[in-house]
Amino acid sequence: MMRLPHAADLPLPAYHSDLAAGIDLIAAVPADAPISIAPGARALIPTGIALALPAGVEGQVRPRSGLALTRGVTVLNSPGTIDADYRGEVQVILVNAGSDVFVVERGARIAQLVFAATLHAIVSEVARLSETTRAARGFGSTGSGRQTQTVSSRPSLPGLTLQVGFTRLAALCGADLGHGRGPMQSIALAVKGLFRWIRGSSPRMTD
Repeated sequence: MMRLPHAADLPLPAYHSDLAAGIDLIAAVPADAPISIAPGARALIPTGIALALPAGVEGQVRPRSGLALTRGVTVLNSPGTIDADYRGEVQVILVNAGSDVFVVERGARIAQLVFAATLHAIVSEVARLSETTRAARGFGSTGSGRQTQTVSSRPSLPGLTLQVGFTRLAALCGADLGHGRGPMQSIALAVKGLFRWIRGSSPRMTD
């Protein structure tokens, strides 16, 4: 994590409880120029940090529940994604769904950042998908009883199947996840590797 010049006097993001899933992101707006967000409006808020995430890890920018409940302020594209190859400033798109103007001041905790493992898929085109009872029924169909209909008379739709490439997660644990291990073992190793990376990064984040 790198602190940018306009955030030199701000603390680095940190976990605020022993079992917190995310670190709090802080607004790095100028002290003499807070940003006002009118009801129904949105604004891009700088945080004053940039990241270098390892391959196979993403940063997820999520709302703070307190702001959402008390002020109606949330992250517009929640969860926002920070890719492992992005080196620019982390910025947060806040939207005001409340009834009052929301003022973002320097140092305010505006969102949280959660680190998560990612998978890269190998895309293969097929002429026919495997059949399920649900078939193509989507919004509002589950639990309605409609999913019990037979699908044998429905035409098959061309589409894409995704074959997960677990070997792309090798960077998380320093091993080849694709040889001699099942999917669940691979995921478990990836999660362990992510935890090791977070623990190893913590001392550097508090310098």
